[in-house]
Amino acid sequence: MKKLIIGVGVLLTCLLVESFRNIYENSQRTKLTTLKKNSTGKSELPIEISLNGYSIYDADNMVYRFDYGRIKNDNSKTNVWFSKGLIHNIFTLLSNENADGIRIYFASETAGNNIILVSTRDGGGNSSAASGKNHLDYFEHTAVFLSTAQSNGDIKVDHGSPGSGALLYNTSSPCSGQDCSILPEHDLKCDTAYCWVNNYSLDVNDTTNTKSEWFDLKLIGKLDTELQKGTGLNSPDGLRIYFAKNKKYQKLTLIMVTTKTVDGVPHTDYYECFKPKKGVTDNGEQCPNNCKGTVLP
Repeated sequence: MKKLIIGVGVLLTCLLVESFRNIYENSQRTKLTTLKKNSTGKSELPIEISLNGYSIYDADNMVYRFDYGRIKNDNSKTNVWFSKGLIHNIFTLLSNENADGIRIYFASETAGNNIILVSTRDGGGNSSAASGKNHLDYFEHTAVFLSTAQSNGDIKVDHGSPGSGALLYNTSSPCSGQDCSILPEHDLKCDTAYCWVNNYSLDVNDTTNTKSEWFDLKLIGKLDTELQKGTGLNSPDGLRIYFAKNKKYQKLTLIMVTTKTVDGVPHTDYYECFKPKKGVTDNGEQCPNNCKGTVLP
């Protein structure tokens, strides 16, 4: 009986601590996710915000939920679409802030899986044989568009909706006559991308083997250049990021595909190479395998 009383006491203490922790975090989240007014009446950003509009508190909880929460949405098809205008604004912002790249975290919320997009700076030191740098996360931004992108329709989270233009979810491969996605130094053949996207799954008992993936700013610049090509109905309109799993190594990864209007359907994947060179490589640095500088859990 004594052990039972002690056990109950510990349980109640833990519940109380967790309850106060939730109350505190919720209060902080409310403060940071609401645009404030300064003394001049102009809107201000939350103190710290991700590139896709989440406060650092929400981002932390969403990444933790994906890493350790193991909820029913883990296996849901997931892709996140960004408008070409937002990609351009992000690239311009990061160039002005002397960023060295972006880190994309796998994340989850009540509605399903999502991502957290974070800017990084070179913090020096040795993080990998590839770069010899620490790509340090940072969340301090002054651009108001980061808080309005979701409500303006510049970001759309999709879980396999029919007619969304996410062709890698098709029951048969869309890759006939298509060579690759994205860029020579980051290329995947279209059929490889199709295989990896449809290989995505997580067992509820698994520990996530990839928390995030880092890409250098040059990639974002080349994507921006591609998306700004041409105007009109069939010109590029955005970028889609898919959840996927490397078929060979069974590690989570991300696949990026540019989009345009095709046969009247906006935001439809297209897989033409930006340059003639082909390859099956991915220069993203995966965590926890090959990176330092991460802030989120």
